[in-house]
Amino acid sequence: MDGIAYDLDAIAGAFRLREPHQERHTGSRRMANALMKAFAQRALTYSPRVFIIRTAPAVDEVAEIKPDRMVICTGVYDIRRRNDFKDYDRLAMEKRIEDAKKWCELNSVPVILIPARV
Repeated sequence: MDGIAYDLDAIAGAFRLREPHQERHTGSRRMANALMKAFAQRALTYSPRVFIIRTAPAVDEVAEIKPDRMVICTGVYDIRRRNDFKDYDRLAMEKRIEDAKKWCELNSVPVILIPARV
């Protein structure tokens, strides 16, 4: 498939000196999020097919990107293997996913639901 994709985890991983998901890496995630906005603004000038891979985007991020469709994983994320994640992290992630679904519904953006790979 032709096109370009912005995978937030992969971009954030490129900024880390340790293995991905060993710890939160707040700085690398913030940097990847900051770059995502520039990517979203310019990506269509380079390719007609643009994808942003982002777990649990905030509604303001979705509204700024204005996707023509949204792909959402419907499964429960297995975060038990992550020492740095707590139950409230999972609940916050699930709320962000629900908020993104509602935004899509209100803005007539088709949602493609796929099961999460855990």
